[in-house]
Amino acid sequence: MIIANGWEVGVITSATGGDPSLADKLGAFPIPSHVAGQTAPVFLGGSDLGVAAKSKHQNLANDWIAMLTGSKHMTEMATVGGVIPNTTSMLGLGTGLNSVFFNAAKNSKFVPNSENWANVENANVLPDMLVKIFTGQQKVPDATAAASTRITSILNGGG
Repeated sequence: MIIANGWEVGVITSATGGDPSLADKLGAFPIPSHVAGQTAPVFLGGSDLGVAAKSKHQNLANDWIAMLTGSKHMTEMATVGGVIPNTTSMLGLGTGLNSVFFNAAKNSKFVPNSENWANVENANVLPDMLVKIFTGQQKVPDATAAASTRITSILNGGG
């Protein structure tokens, strides 16, 4: 069992570096909530797209971003690539195993809008917290409190 993203199914089952025989053996479920019948909220995020302030071709760059994030290419990324789309109106596009991930995204939160969020991800605070919970090293209240303290410190410029 792993905690993974929907797009990682393709990596796991890849003929190059993965195991294609696992394709029909994989399943997925959202992390359950502490409230019966509900799922825990998930973080949504992705790549940051931006145009350099000193770019000589800002209009072309903005056009490319608009094209990439527009409905035509988002539909392709969702249906062919299994990538969760950038709009909730496309969450119905998930099929098969990916529909689990798309449905989980309906109960999602975005990461804090902070220049230091990448430092939180690089420190593996959330994966480490989950390992401590799932392996019984810490109880949920203790693990989440410790993670919250660490995240707060990192977001405020600490380490």
